[in-house]
Amino acid sequence: MDLNAEKYVFFTVLIVVAGLLFMVVKERSHAGATYSQFLQQVRTGQVSKAVITSPHAPVAYSLKDGSSNTAMLPPDYRDALEAMRQKMVHIEIKDATPTGSRMLVNSIPFLVLLGFWAIMMLRQSTHGAK
Repeated sequence: MDLNAEKYVFFTVLIVVAGLLFMVVKERSHAGATYSQFLQQVRTGQVSKAVITSPHAPVAYSLKDGSSNTAMLPPDYRDALEAMRQKMVHIEIKDATPTGSRMLVNSIPFLVLLGFWAIMMLRQSTHGAK
């Protein structure tokens, strides 16, 4: 592999890693409501819609004033479901099965490692052949 190709692969991998880091930082910086705040908003009738993906993912919910927020649910969230049912909140429960795009995003670190391994193997075989 020539030097220009190695630079191209290196900078491509660097851009992908930077993008992933940006996504992780952005995800962590989004401060959602606490479970107690969410439950209080449900009980006071402020919540109009809630989308639950899984107990391990935040519930995305919309308020009647048009704003939206997220909150983490505990593993046993029967109290929240009962409160939402009593306040006639539109509840949507989605399948948590990973989609193709999510699987691709999750596999990027392994693909980056595979790329580095391939570069090192090609570099070793070209240096060994000289």
